Amino acid sequence: MTETFISLATLVAADGKRDELRDALLALIDPTRREKGNLDYVLFEETDNPGTFVMREAFVNPAALGEHMRTPHFESFAKRAEDLLKEPLRLVRITQVSN
Repeated sequence: MTETFISLATLVAADGKRDELRDALLALIDPTRREKGNLDYVLFEETDNPGTFVMREAFVNPAALGEHMRTPHFESFAKRAEDLLKEPLRLVRITQVSN
């Protein structure tokens, strides 16, 4: 049995980097959804805090998340993250309790 890994990643754009961060995050969507272990990968932006993005992501298990973090598309984003982000990414693991 595998343990699904579901999380919310919050990313706050550095000053003047909102559009660049949004574009970089959108570029992750399609290749991540094609990953064998991905179940869900959806980007949101806080309505009351433009430039604060939340990525809801689900992988079949924690190992699949680790594999995701080693993909060329994620590594490319990670190299740019320091320039794009106002603060470090916040990753909160969540557990689904209802359908």
